Amino acid sequence: MSHRALLEGLLGAFTKRDLEAVMDCFGADAVVFDPHYPIAEMKGAVAIRRGFKWALDNMEKPGFAVRHFWGDGASGA
Repeated sequence: MSHRALLEGLLGAFTKRDLEAVMDCFGADAVVFDPHYPIAEMKGAVAIRRGFKWALDNMEKPGFAVRHFWGDGASGA
């Protein structure tokens, strides 16, 4: 699976409010940084799950569009 396909799957899972499918996109040692969250840097699956659960509980209607994609084989934005 390409990195872009992984990102699009992640955003689709968010739109469907499917936390398990969201978490399937991350390894146990993943790090997510998003300044819009109460805790901007989420390290590891437990912290990421907690942050994404907060997001899904607080978003009225999640929806995303990819405008630009960057990936280097190990990281992406």
